[in-house]
Amino acid sequence: MTDGRPEGRRRWLPGRVGLAIGLILLLATGAGAYGLSLRMARERAARDAFPMVAGQLRVEGLTGRLAIDRDARGIPHILALSESDAWFGLGFAHAQDRLGQMLWLRRVAQGRSAEAIGEAGLASDRLVRTLGFPKLAAAALDALRPETESALVAYAAGVNGRMSRVRSGRVAAPLVLSPDDPWAAIPGRSRTPVTEVLSEEEPWRPIDTLAVGMLIAWGAGASHDRAVVLSDLIERLGSMGARPFFPGGEQELGLAIPLDDPAGPEREREVREPTRTFLSLASMRGSAWALPGRSTVSGAPILAAELSVRPSAPSLLYEAHLRGGDLDAAGVTVPGSPVLWAGRNPEMSWAAVPLPVATVDLFKESLRRAGTPTGDGTPGPVSAAAEESRPGMLYQNGSRWVPVDERYEEIAVGREGSPDHRVERLRVRETRHGPLINPVLDDGIRRAPLSLAWTGARPGDPIAGMLGVIRATDVDSLRDALTRHQSPPVEVVYAARSGGVGLQVAGWLPQRTLPSGLSPVPGRLRAFDWRARVEAEALPHVELGGGENSDWLVVSGTRLEEELSGIQMEWVWRSEARARRIRSLLGQLVEAGPVDLRGASALQGDVAANADPQLVAALLRLAGSPPELSPEGEEVALLLRSWDGIASEDSRGTVAFQLLIGHLLEEMLVPTIGPELMDRYLALPGVEPTTLIQSIVLAAAQSGRRGGWTDPDAVSRAVREGLRRTWMSLSYRLGHNRERWTWGRLHGVEFAAFGASEAGAPQASPALGPFPLPGQGQSIARAVPDRRSFETLRAASYRMAVDLASPDRMLTTLAPGQSEHPGHAHFDDGVLPWREGRPALVVTSRFLLEEASVERLVLEPAQ
Repeated sequence: MTDGRPEGRRRWLPGRVGLAIGLILLLATGAGAYGLSLRMARERAARDAFPMVAGQLRVEGLTGRLAIDRDARGIPHILALSESDAWFGLGFAHAQDRLGQMLWLRRVAQGRSAEAIGEAGLASDRLVRTLGFPKLAAAALDALRPETESALVAYAAGVNGRMSRVRSGRVAAPLVLSPDDPWAAIPGRSRTPVTEVLSEEEPWRPIDTLAVGMLIAWGAGASHDRAVVLSDLIERLGSMGARPFFPGGEQELGLAIPLDDPAGPEREREVREPTRTFLSLASMRGSAWALPGRSTVSGAPILAAELSVRPSAPSLLYEAHLRGGDLDAAGVTVPGSPVLWAGRNPEMSWAAVPLPVATVDLFKESLRRAGTPTGDGTPGPVSAAAEESRPGMLYQNGSRWVPVDERYEEIAVGREGSPDHRVERLRVRETRHGPLINPVLDDGIRRAPLSLAWTGARPGDPIAGMLGVIRATDVDSLRDALTRHQSPPVEVVYAARSGGVGLQVAGWLPQRTLPSGLSPVPGRLRAFDWRARVEAEALPHVELGGGENSDWLVVSGTRLEEELSGIQMEWVWRSEARARRIRSLLGQLVEAGPVDLRGASALQGDVAANADPQLVAALLRLAGSPPELSPEGEEVALLLRSWDGIASEDSRGTVAFQLLIGHLLEEMLVPTIGPELMDRYLALPGVEPTTLIQSIVLAAAQSGRRGGWTDPDAVSRAVREGLRRTWMSLSYRLGHNRERWTWGRLHGVEFAAFGASEAGAPQASPALGPFPLPGQGQSIARAVPDRRSFETLRAASYRMAVDLASPDRMLTTLAPGQSEHPGHAHFDDGVLPWREGRPALVVTSRFLLEEASVERLVLEPAQ
């Protein structure tokens, strides 16, 4: 038999097939070997960047000998003879463990991220340059107190001591320093050698620390989106209909009736999703509480705190202990800055968390071009050259038309010499209130010109207050130091070894004649202007004494309305649910007997969902029973009836409740508000969807008023449909096996590479996780989930508990670890203790430190 082909070709076919298979196998083997060699080379490059932690080095900038002892978690204990050298040691340790992160934070704070990563960094750079972080940092540099300047100069010298070693090739650079070429750190395989990349980085300067501080201050609570979103809600729903969506107005959902004909699809403007920026990298929230000595086993106060940040590898936070001269303090810092946001010294412990007030106001400005009698001044589509030749802009300052200040910022896109390199010239206009921000909103909506005033832009030394806290020896000196705090306001909870426990509000709070109502106000009316700052001595101070509520002090959710009653404040969203839970558990602890440090620390691991039992009961009552309630909805209702309210990993009630809240939002609010505006509203810091739903459901169950948001029939239908859709979501997301319907399978945490959630950010570090995670946004063990993916957006990555009876009674956890270097022992060693709630002791006394230290590095002056 033949197949019609010549005999010779039939004979050659098996040989050719075999040859092809052989070539494929050879290529596959070669590719595998090549891939393995690349991985090995990358791992070798990462190891070469590990810091030297034992031995002896000579470093320029030191005035005396210092030692850096590392404990089992990699926390550096800096032991110097002078305070200046202690700050040097902190800068050196920061740069050893987090140099890549520090340089990236500096680029973001300077508005130079596009220079490294191209177009992906433009939105962030435009916003930073518009807000003016670089010029604000320069102004702050001129206002530094001598002691602040001395600390920042010494800190910068320490950073540069490490950078010089990397630049000289004595140690490899972190992989993150070449984000556009992941193999740049591998010798012989680099298009852009890391030494060349690092050579583009200037030495660290005090102004860089101040710029990073501006970034941290903005991330701690500023939001220019808040006023814009609330203004859009007013436009859509009317002033009465929008009131429940303002801070503290949720209870009015049962009273305020939305418009019968809200802005429907035919009038809805096309809204683009705002471009994401890197400024949220420094987003930080927190809470703290303290017990007086009469309630503790030791007889000294106990202070506990948590700082919540976006989960990332490495974390935004870093632990350190430094001692030199009169300085002896341990706590948590942000690499790039010497401030200890929470910590202790031998006599005091403290925790600074953002005060829940508006730090940004938006002003609707009246603009016109010079030489024209009317018009809003919004420029038309003209070329840049033609625009610069046009007459300047004027704005109404309340009494007359005056010129708008203009400045130009040049933003480099791509590295100089690269094919895609270009320079964008950004024009920034400013009124007496601040910069006009319309160009950076980028939401597709044509608005009146909006200028932005931010408390962080006020003149003064921005970190003198917190540096002074580190040196405080008693309550009076701590409070005196906080009078010098010029940044956006914080609540500082403190406890003294001598027994004092209290809270001090500190920072720049504006005096207003009229409140803004949290939405844009007319810029031409001077009654809305910030006249001056509230005097530091007038800011609230609460000292725990011998009254009815003298057993503890809690600031999570504290509003301080009574203490601030004489000050025109603009409060933002902050749920009281966590504060109520903390107070309840503290009451149980105190009632059970004297509290020890481990018992107090264990409270931080509480994962109660803090859902009001009345809400669950009302939901079930409104849902009714079959046949109105579908079999699917009845099954979910059974999960809620048996729920104990604890958001543990294996909780079935929590996963049902959280999914139900999301579906109820879609059933009750989205049809009126619209999906885009609803998403923007829920993305605002502090907005809690459960609070909105609770207000509607309880009002519907209790009042029975027909019509509006809380019509009982409409709410009942929405609840029944929400329960049915929750069953469908459980089945789709987690499968039909009911045993797999658990919170831990839906809700998890992933420590993504620092900044990787924004497109284009450096991603040299591998992601860690995802891991299942108990708790949710209102748990004491805070874990704020995304309402769609349920991945954790913000978590209590740092926890601290201090007993003032002894300098060594300090327990902390930090996830994922101290180091930014992939493969390093301290890159992820904090994840498991953090997840399991096993804090470790931070030893600071000389005697115990000698026993606890794992490695010692001695730094000597270069000369």
